Amino acid sequence: MTNTPPIPPTPRAEPRIRPVPAVARAIAILRLLGRTRHPMNVKSISDELELVPSTCLHILRALAAERLVNFDPASKRYKLGAGILALARGVMETDPFAQAAQPILNEIAGKWKVTAIGVEVIDIHHIIVTALADSQLPFRLHVDIGSRFPALVSASGRLVGAFGGYSESALKAKFDTVRWQSPLSFSDWLQEVEQARHTG
Repeated sequence: MTNTPPIPPTPRAEPRIRPVPAVARAIAILRLLGRTRHPMNVKSISDELELVPSTCLHILRALAAERLVNFDPASKRYKLGAGILALARGVMETDPFAQAAQPILNEIAGKWKVTAIGVEVIDIHHIIVTALADSQLPFRLHVDIGSRFPALVSASGRLVGAFGGYSESALKAKFDTVRWQSPLSFSDWLQEVEQARHTG
């Protein structure tokens, strides 16, 4: 009896999404404030995102009304608000993957003395940490729930390449934009993807 090699997944068609500029701009502002470690004023935000300042101000005021950003009248600067935490907590409390993965990650971390993480693949660009078990060693990998990483790096990236349903051309285009700690060729990376497809 011969073993039949697994059939590569059919590249998935990207859904057609009708752009909603106001939503896209609001999300861009939230992501920018999430990346920075200091509050920003309207001009800094609008310059960074290439937005019309008046449009940027209207969006910030709407986000502030929903407590997703905080405004400091003294400095006239904005930062992420506590409303973001409520949204994040809701995600974690209702995410079946995180709930199912947590005891397994705890076991791995305890047995092998490593930091174990569970990630969700957002798209070909990013994965996000949704479950975490820390090692008890004094020196360990530091990562937080909600941390984002490039989707194609590390062992998880090989799995994204193997089972994510992306075409080789899409993988190559994204591969070329990644800053690799230890650079390798796309053909070598693709061989490792195929190995992951066969062995998991």
